[in-house]
Amino acid sequence: MYDIQHHYNSSQVTKIIQLLYQKLDEGIRNIYDQIFRKYAKTAITYYFPERNFVYLKFLKSIMALNIYTNQEIIDGVRSIKFHENWG
Repeated sequence: MYDIQHHYNSSQVTKIIQLLYQKLDEGIRNIYDQIFRKYAKTAITYYFPERNFVYLKFLKSIMALNIYTNQEIIDGVRSIKFHENWG
C-alpha cells in the first residue's frame, strides 16, 4: 500500500513542494465531497466519482500535473500530444 510519505521519500520532495501539495490536495478534495484520491506506486490520482481527472507526479522540486480537460481550451493548460482530453 502506498501513501503520501512513499511519494515524498521516493522523490526526495522538498518541503515547499510538500506544503504546496497539501494546499492543492485540500483544494481539490473541497471541490466536491465525492472526490477521492488514490496513491499508486508512481503517482497520485484524483477521481470524481469514477473518472480520473487529475494525475499528479512528484519530482524533487516539481509537482507535475495532468488534468482531464475533455478537449476544452483552458488558459495556461497545454494539451498533451496524442492525449487530446488531457492537459
